[in-house]
Amino acid sequence: MSYRLKMKVKSPLSHQIAHLIGLGEVAQARGFLSGLEGGSPLEFMLEHDGKKLRDPVEIAHTLTDLHPKTLHALREELERTGLVIAGPLTLGSGEVRWKSNAPITRAEVESIELFDNSPIQLRVMKRDKVWPYGKADTDDIPNVVEVLRIAHELGYPVKGLAMLDALFSAVP
Repeated sequence: MSYRLKMKVKSPLSHQIAHLIGLGEVAQARGFLSGLEGGSPLEFMLEHDGKKLRDPVEIAHTLTDLHPKTLHALREELERTGLVIAGPLTLGSGEVRWKSNAPITRAEVESIELFDNSPIQLRVMKRDKVWPYGKADTDDIPNVVEVLRIAHELGYPVKGLAMLDALFSAVP
């Protein structure tokens, strides 16, 4: 039931503006960029059940269908084991672990965020550190949408959910 979602900014113009304004404001700039480019500045590719989908509407429909089941499965995993494991990221109610690094407490987490590094990456930022505690392209994190929702539910500061909402808005 898992999927992999790759996201990237389509054009160099979008990429430059995204870096200038910061990812947290990409959603606000989306309308401006869409007008310049004739569509969304983001490009998506979803891998699920051996298929690769590139059409945003088809991806949005697939994710809309998968989301409740996947979110339920991750919540059950969290309840059963106390952890959600998604590729290199392990989330618990009180700590985060990236690969085999020493875990950091929720209080040490500055943010779990989507960051435009084209392709877009999921990063875990540790307070008072410039470099990420961990980072990976979004397609290296199975079920990235639900993982970010679970992180938010666990009380972690999550940035970039508006970018995912832009994809879901493609469902007519």
